[in-house]
Formats: sequence, structure tokens, C-alpha cells
Amino acid sequence: MPSSEPLVTVGMAVYNGAEFLTKSLRSIVAGSYPNIELLVVDDGSTDKSIDIVKRVDDSRIRIIHNKLNNGLVRTRQQIMQEARGTYLAWLDQDDVAYPNRIARQVALLEANQAVGACGSWTIHRVHDASGKESLRKSSAPGRHEEIHASMPFVNPISFNTATMRVSAFLQNDLSFREKYGNTLDYDLWSRAADVMELRNIQEYLGEYRIHSSQTSRGPSSNRMLEAAWSVQREVLERNLGLQLDSDFGHIHSRAMLTPQLLTSETDAVEAGNWIRFLSELNKDVGTYQQKAFDNALSRQWVYCLLHVSRAIGFSKGVKLAAASRSITGFRNHNLLYGVRAALPYQVTAMVQKLMSGG
Repeated sequence: MPSSEPLVTVGMAVYNGAEFLTKSLRSIVAGSYPNIELLVVDDGSTDKSIDIVKRVDDSRIRIIHNKLNNGLVRTRQQIMQEARGTYLAWLDQDDVAYPNRIARQVALLEANQAVGACGSWTIHRVHDASGKESLRKSSAPGRHEEIHASMPFVNPISFNTATMRVSAFLQNDLSFREKYGNTLDYDLWSRAADVMELRNIQEYLGEYRIHSSQTSRGPSSNRMLEAAWSVQREVLERNLGLQLDSDFGHIHSRAMLTPQLLTSETDAVEAGNWIRFLSELNKDVGTYQQKAFDNALSRQWVYCLLHVSRAIGFSKGVKLAAASRSITGFRNHNLLYGVRAALPYQVTAMVQKLMSGG
């Protein structure tokens, strides 16, 4: 090991991850940044995971084996407690770090002592039912103001490319909470964003694998939605003083978490009115930078338009989009931001051309 105290701990929680584990491990040990330890906590696996880890010949790997399965939240807490590095970079057992990921994030954190954690853009590697793979790019806001303003609506920090300054989280008594299950990182970042600066490097520095056997798929996805809704409800209460009753909670949940459930023009207008209400509320409270907050809301509005248009038809969807300003109160520059943030590049270029009369 280059140093008895590595600057970076790469933390990997493992539980029955044999299928993709080798690629994940090798993506770290083959990276360009040498001063690391790869801390693997095997949480009582019953497959060959532990043997796979041991077969990777690298002195920087440190293995902790739990005899019993403690669950993801406790295992990540264990990694935070055991980490020796100044920085803790996370990678799950089925994800991949690109060669320069750690080096790029260390450079940012070393140059900006106020930054408590940083992520990056990521690539989603999606496995369909037949086993065929496809790649989808996922971008995220880069500046702290934009990240903070996005927290009431989405999780803007991708866990598979997240690196934290351990001392910043310890000093603020920030750790994972059991009740949030597989949305534990969203909860953590949402609280961290209130007390420290967060950043995203606007480069693709890793891959997040989406496949049928991961714990965030299948029946557990509904539990994740419920937990994400709990995070958002807490964020809105904490930062905007907004206590959501059942009616408002239903509107917010559909507009922000499940816009695919919007099926009529009435649904879309209701969501747009809610978005306008949130924008006006922040003007009074002043928690979030207003431009960043309106941009985040505009992105959510575009998601709403996209989903409702599938139900009501393209032509009606276009008319609804044309009425965006009267519904949400946003000007064209906000809406263009929403289009750029929500749509693939090719579609964004087409929409911008249409809006400019080209």
C-alpha cells in the first residue's frame, strides 16, 4: 500500500453480488489514483462473493466479513466507521468506476475545502429481460445552489459516483438512517445540502447498473417511492415550513415522484399550479436561490408535460406546453432550462428550434 493511511477509502457493501462483482472491483484497482484502500464489507453472503474478492490480487483491498446479514443501512454505517481515508468514495457491488473518477474528485475536494461531498454525471447500463444491455446518460446539476434546490424533487447526487469528506459528515452528525431503506443516500444528501456545500463534476465518471436482481427493483421499488416521498416531505417541512396534508401531499407526490400517473389536462394544470405555489412560497421564505429553484421546478414541469402528453395525445400536449407560462408563471428561459435538463440532447435541440420558429 502506498501509504499506511490512504487518502481515499473506497467503500463497497457486498451481499450475494457474484454476478457483477469482479468488474466492480477491477474498475477500482485499475483506476489512475493510487493512494486508496478498497474496503469491502461482505454482509453475510451465501454465494461466492467473498471468494471473488479474495481472487483480486491487490494489497490495497481490505475485507471485513459479517457472519450475519445486517442489511444495507447498517453495512454502509459500518463502512463509514471503518474507513481510514480522509475521503470516502462509494461504489456498489454491481457498478463501475471509470479510471479517472477518484483522481478527478480528489482534485476537486482538495482544492475546495468547503465542499463536503461531490458526485458526477453517470451512465445507466440497463439490462432488459432478455439480457440485452443499453446505455443511458444521466446528467445532474453541478453547482451547490442547483443541487440544494433540486432536493425537494429528486436525488441529484448519484451514489455510485459519490465521494464524501468524512470529517464534514462526522462534525455535522450526519449518517444513514435505517427507516429510509434503499433511499438512504437521498435522505443523507438532502440533510447534508442544508449544512455543507455539495458539487457534481459534470463529466461521466461511472456506470450504474440496472438489472432485475438488484435490491431497488421489483416489489421493493414501491417501498423506495414511499421512502423518497418521506424524504421530500421532510425537506419541504424543514426548508419551506410546508406541512403537507393528504390533498397537497397527493398533488406533490404525483407531480414530483410519479408524473407517469398524470393522465389528463386537469391533472397537468393541477401539477402546474402546485409548481407555481412552491415557487411563490420560496420567494417568501428565501431558503433556496430563486433562479435555481425555479429551474428545478421547470424541469419537473417538463416531466409532467411529457407524461401527460402520452395520455392525452401529442397535439393536446403541445397546446398545454404553449400555456406553460400562464399555468406555472415561468418565463421562457426557465422553461428552456427545464427542457434541457429533462430531455435527451437530440430532442432538446428539436424543441429549441421549434420555440425559435426555425
